[in-house]
Amino acid sequence: DIWSMEEDDSEAEKESFSSLSSFYILKQHVPELDVDLVYKVKKSEFWTRVLIKTKILLILFIIGLSFISKNLRNLIKINNQQIDLFKKQNLLNESQRIANICSFEFNTQTNELIISQNGENFFNNYRSINLHPKDFIESLIEPNQIDKWKAAINSSIKYLSPVYFDTKTNHNSLTLRKTIQYISILIKPERISDEHMVLKGIIQDISERKVLEEKLEAERVKIINTSKLAALGEMSAGMAHEINNQLAIIVANVNRIKKHPNLSTDEKL
Repeated sequence: DIWSMEEDDSEAEKESFSSLSSFYILKQHVPELDVDLVYKVKKSEFWTRVLIKTKILLILFIIGLSFISKNLRNLIKINNQQIDLFKKQNLLNESQRIANICSFEFNTQTNELIISQNGENFFNNYRSINLHPKDFIESLIEPNQIDKWKAAINSSIKYLSPVYFDTKTNHNSLTLRKTIQYISILIKPERISDEHMVLKGIIQDISERKVLEEKLEAERVKIINTSKLAALGEMSAGMAHEINNQLAIIVANVNRIKKHPNLSTDEKL
């Protein structure tokens, strides 16, 4: 009867025996019951449940904190990797800009042509270029060098060997910037299947180098011509000296004969 009365009470009254009314009811109906003992038991049960719930919440909190910490470390790691990748990409772009180089990659399976960011210094609207590298490069090369280029690239693809090619640019090309007069091309093919391959390569602007080489060649030719003229002058001076020596002897003998007209023929000779 006592427990049925407690079930009819509110939840707070069921859980707590500290109120005066609860003690009063117990004393009224069960005088021989040790109320203090019941109170301690119920209080112990209450705190036991509280500790169990607290422990469960604490365990869940620790698990959640561990999960968040692990994800946070992964996010920090990914962020650091992205920052490192961004720095390396900037360094690569700056290095290519300084060296006047742009790189490209073409996959024959997907027909995708990728050009590095420094391509903007080489080509007009380089992001919209959608050509096979052979056709793309042929549009850059001076027309009289195309046959030589075709032979080089076909041999490279056949034997999977790198190809190096220096050429004057095609001034009629709509793709290449007009400031670029000479380019150096390096392509390395890599086979990814029996029918397809990846062509990786670089294009370098060597206009400045070629202009300097042409100036050096002009200076070399000028020096050679000057050396030839100097050698010719030295040879002429030597010949003139030898001729003058002989003429001096002849003139001296003629003057001697003029001074002594009575000399005999043998003496004159």
